[in-house]
Amino acid sequence: TLANLYLAMENNLTIIPVLNKIDLPAAQPEKFAAELAKLIGCQPEDCLRVSGKTGDGVEELLDQIVAQIQAEDPDVLVLQEIYDTELAEQLVQHLDHEYAHFYMHLGKNIMGSVGGIMVMTKCAVYQCINTSFENNSWALQRTFVSLEIKTSPLETKPIARIIGTHLIHNNQEARTMQIRQIIAKIDPRIPTVLMGDLNIERDNPKQSALLSSYFEHSYKGTIPTRTNHMLKEWNPKLKDPGDFIDYISIFKKSPGTLKDSHLIRAYSESFNTQTALSDHNGLSCYL
Repeated sequence: TLANLYLAMENNLTIIPVLNKIDLPAAQPEKFAAELAKLIGCQPEDCLRVSGKTGDGVEELLDQIVAQIQAEDPDVLVLQEIYDTELAEQLVQHLDHEYAHFYMHLGKNIMGSVGGIMVMTKCAVYQCINTSFENNSWALQRTFVSLEIKTSPLETKPIARIIGTHLIHNNQEARTMQIRQIIAKIDPRIPTVLMGDLNIERDNPKQSALLSSYFEHSYKGTIPTRTNHMLKEWNPKLKDPGDFIDYISIFKKSPGTLKDSHLIRAYSESFNTQTALSDHNGLSCYL
């Protein structure tokens, strides 16, 4: 854990100091806050005290996540795997003074697996369309959201399209059908960006061939953008689930380029579930 901390500090990553499980009888938050503060060079009062059991400190942790969003200050933000309206409402309350438009779709939750997408933007909106995948099953209803933005409310044409989605997992044929449905809906005259949890490994030719033939990927790094190792931490019986690299990608046949793509770390290399903000790292880029 210390090695990961020092690596993060060497790369100038944002460190959010959190002491978890403060509800335990043996917890000594003041002692360990002082030790943690000494390690990272902050004040003990800067260390968050959190208990997932009692809810103590959860609001403060959400504030830290919001602070990361504010630090990046994106004009358009796409969040996937938003599974409950309570979280969405909290994000709206924290960010409604900065973003003009919020869109959300949860999908049906019959078997406990959903594909919630939340999109927020500061830009004037031309239109926002949520489309269900044609190969959805009765148990799993996933969609893709197409947000078209304008330079100002008075403009009559969009300047860019952002598509957010969460493709089906463990079924390459089904994912291919979903990608083809998205491609069929794209007007190549408008710069089009695709982002989300695609469940496709960028560096696996068999998985990424179709996507890579139509889209140019902005993130060229090797650090995984998503991990399933959190699941193994919660359930040791699971086999090694591996890491994946997701995308922010631009449609090759449309104008525009993506640059300055970078990772926003949300979990440690040790997959510490107590300090993780998500099982997905964030991706940010400039269109």
